[in-house]
Amino acid sequence: MFKKTATIVMLAVSLTAGSGCNSAWWQNFKNNPVEQVQAFEQSVQVVLNVAEATWAIVYPLLPANVQPQALADYNKAVITANAAINTLNDAVQVAVAAQGTPPDFTALEQAISDAVQQIITVINTYKGQTNATLKLAASAPDPFVALNASFTTMKKVGGLK
Repeated sequence: MFKKTATIVMLAVSLTAGSGCNSAWWQNFKNNPVEQVQAFEQSVQVVLNVAEATWAIVYPLLPANVQPQALADYNKAVITANAAINTLNDAVQVAVAAQGTPPDFTALEQAISDAVQQIITVINTYKGQTNATLKLAASAPDPFVALNASFTTMKKVGGLK
């Protein structure tokens, strides 16, 4: 389990290195918004994978009496994020089928960003309630740093602030 978590975290860190929003991104978005939305969704999936791996570290360390509410909060946030992603996917399919001027997907991307931020908030909230101090091997990447870095990259890929 730890190896899987470390691999996911390392992947997220490598994907976040050197990324940023620039005029080339904006031009690509104007030229092909569907492709840029797909790139955004890929970055969202990276964040969700890192969040899942991080949650798998935090959740078992929670006191037993806190776990049911923590799990309910986490699941609610994940369901909200998935619903926002599905809404964006539906909009992309409509835009592709219409073959006209693609719509601005920014509002839908922002909804996803907000939902993903809620997942991170849940993790950070419950991280502080764990029974034990989280100790990682010196060579292991910090999953919380990777989670925040991948979220920052996701927002940049989506052209969000």
